[in-house]
Amino acid sequence: MYMIILSTLAHIVDVNLKLDRRTVNNMSTPFDRVANGLKYLVVHHTASEAPLLESWNPYGYDYPEYDYGVDLDGTFRVGRPLTVKGAHCLPDNYPYNEISMNQKSIGFVLAGSFDKRKALDNQINQAAYNIGRICKKYGLPISRESIIPHFKASATFCPGKNTIDRIYKKLGI
Repeated sequence: MYMIILSTLAHIVDVNLKLDRRTVNNMSTPFDRVANGLKYLVVHHTASEAPLLESWNPYGYDYPEYDYGVDLDGTFRVGRPLTVKGAHCLPDNYPYNEISMNQKSIGFVLAGSFDKRKALDNQINQAAYNIGRICKKYGLPISRESIIPHFKASATFCPGKNTIDRIYKKLGI
């Protein structure tokens, strides 16, 4: 079932997705991340040129892997609820491997493969605007310590150095 709410002012699409698929690897476990203390917002890219609705749930979880995202055309999307355990970050880098990042963070994704190309300006603008809004809403500092690229927590190049630097610049950090 898809419920789509469009807002022309902020170009937001709320995709309240509860997909009719089986729960995979316990990744739809109820867990209130907000009540249990969020520490990070982790920025990702899909590593695919497909739109978010086709690419942000590759493993068939009940919800997308990511909580929020920006599509190829700059549309902001809402995916996995924060009342469900996250499914976006399995950390191997210290100190992030010391905590459950999927219980302590918000996953934010940009559609695209930024090891092959730069994120579009409209994606960076929407990402920075909405990351700032989300951090304020959930009490996360707007800082490089709280808003981290996936590559800081895990052995990956996601979302690309240029992408996170451009988001930081827009956020003024």
